[in-house]
Amino acid sequence: MAIYQWLSEYKEDKSRSTQAGEAVAVIIRAYALALEQKGTSGYSYLDTNKLPYPKEVIKDSFIFALKNSQNDKIKENLKVGLLFLPDWQDDVGEGIKGFASEIDISAATSAQLNSIQQVLLEQMKWNEVALVEANKIKEELAAQGLW
Repeated sequence: MAIYQWLSEYKEDKSRSTQAGEAVAVIIRAYALALEQKGTSGYSYLDTNKLPYPKEVIKDSFIFALKNSQNDKIKENLKVGLLFLPDWQDDVGEGIKGFASEIDISAATSAQLNSIQQVLLEQMKWNEVALVEANKIKEELAAQGLW
């Protein structure tokens, strides 16, 4: 099952049901829809304005769910879903930024190669930003005993 599919079906542990937990489940499921639309292939980035909630709210919701889950499988899926959050960054602009691996560079013209080079340079920028953020998320989870 794809991670966005699992997250879209996320429900709070009913044995520990709370109003806050139900709100967290709604946020996680909304994020799952955004993740499904983006896709989980790496190295593609969207602007944070495409998220259903602010990044911090989504991150805090995942942390709440991690702290309140007793199920190791659920915790692992939550961690994986959370680590896709850095794929949304401020100032990315419209559309998905990233490199399409289907491009046949052997048949590309000089102008197309220059265009591909620009895409790769932009992608490298977003790769670095996302990696730094993903590492911060891991550190935050580790500091709370969740990683």
